[in-house]
Amino acid sequence: MSTLCRRCFHLVPAGREWVLCLSDRCREVADLDGELSPLVLDPRREEGLWSRFSGRVNLDAPCPVCTQLATLRLACPRCHRELPGAETADDHVIAVLGAKDAGKTHYLATLYHALAEAAEPAGGEAWELELDEEARERLRAELWRPLFEEMRELEATPATRRPEEMNLLLHHRETGRRVLAVFQDLSGEILSDRRRLAREELVLHARGVILLADPLAFDGRSRGRRGAWHHGQPTCVEVLRAYRQAAEERARRAASPEEQAERNLLPEHKVLAVAVTKADLVLRSRSHPFWDGAGSAAAWEAGYWERRAGDDRLAREWLLERTGPELARLARPFADVGWFFVSSFGYEHKPHTETLVKPPSPLRVHEPLFALLDRFDAEPAARRRTGRRGAELDRESPIPEAL
Repeated sequence: MSTLCRRCFHLVPAGREWVLCLSDRCREVADLDGELSPLVLDPRREEGLWSRFSGRVNLDAPCPVCTQLATLRLACPRCHRELPGAETADDHVIAVLGAKDAGKTHYLATLYHALAEAAEPAGGEAWELELDEEARERLRAELWRPLFEEMRELEATPATRRPEEMNLLLHHRETGRRVLAVFQDLSGEILSDRRRLAREELVLHARGVILLADPLAFDGRSRGRRGAWHHGQPTCVEVLRAYRQAAEERARRAASPEEQAERNLLPEHKVLAVAVTKADLVLRSRSHPFWDGAGSAAAWEAGYWERRAGDDRLAREWLLERTGPELARLARPFADVGWFFVSSFGYEHKPHTETLVKPPSPLRVHEPLFALLDRFDAEPAARRRTGRRGAELDRESPIPEAL
C-alpha cells in the first residue's frame, strides 16, 4: 500500500512515512531556509514513534518535542507535507483524457452516479463507495444535481480554471481493501497542448489513463482521413500524442530510471483504457453486444481485464477502423491497453442541447475504472507481456456485420 504525495508526487510506501506535529508549539518552526512550517521528524530516529513489531509509525505517541498527544500526522519524507489518507487505502491516480467535446465532465458525473446514486450501484456486492458528507455534497452540487435532477448539460471545463480533484474511495466488503481513485477533469484545450499539459503534474504521474474518444470526430469508415484533427479541433489522437510527449519530457528530468518507474512517468509504467464515448449515437443496432451489458455484470470480480477480451476486440476494431494507424502507434508503448464502449446518457442524446429529454441512464461507464483496478492487481507472472495488446493494434481487422 502506497500513498501519492499531492505536492511533490513522491509515491510513499507504507512504513516509510515521516511525521509532523500540528501543536501550537510545533506548528511554525523555522527550517534551514528560514521558512516557517510544522515540525517534521523521522520516526525511526525518535524514541517511541516507531513500532518495530508492526513496522508502522505510532501516531498515538506524544510528540517528542512538545509532548502533546493527538497532534502527529503522517508526512511525505521528501517534501515534508502532510499525507492525507496515508495507510488507509491503495492510492491510484487515474488521468481522464479527451479532446474538446469528448464528454469528460459528463463521464465523471455519470461514473459518480453509477457508483453512488444508482438504484443498483455498479460496485455490486463487492465494492462500496465511501464518501464523507462534505465530499458527497460537493459532487452532488457540481455534477449530479445539474445533470440528473435539473436535466441540463454540464458546462465544459474552462481552460482558465483549475478543477478540483474527484476522489472516489472504494471499499471491498469481503477483503476490507480500500482503493482511492483520484480523477482530475482538465479542459480539452489543456490536454491537447503539450506545453500546458506539462505543467499538470497530477495527470502526468497517473498510473492509469482513461482516454475518451469522441466517435463524432470520425465520420463513417474514414480510415483516419481526418488524421488528428476534426473541424480544426484536436481529436483523441492528438490528445494522446500530447500526453505522451509531456510525460516523456517529464521523465527525462527524473533523476533515475527507478524514479521514472516510481512516479509512473513513462507509458510503459501506465495502463491505458481507450473508451469510445456516446456509444448510443453510433451503435444504433440493439443487437450489438454493448446493449446487452452481460459482460458488465461482474466488472468488480478478479480477472475482469482478461475476461472482457471479446468486448475489447469489438471496441478496438471499431475505433481503429476510423482513426487509422496513428492511434495504434501512440498506444503501443503502454504496459497494456484496453478498449471500451461507454454511454453517459444511455439513449440517443444530441450534444449541445440545452435540456435533456429525461435523466441520463449511464451504460457501462464504470467498466474502464474496474478494469484498470483489476489490471493493477494482477500478479507479475499473470500480467500480459508488455505491449501484447499494443502489438496487435496495427492488425487489419474487418468490421463485424453487427456494427
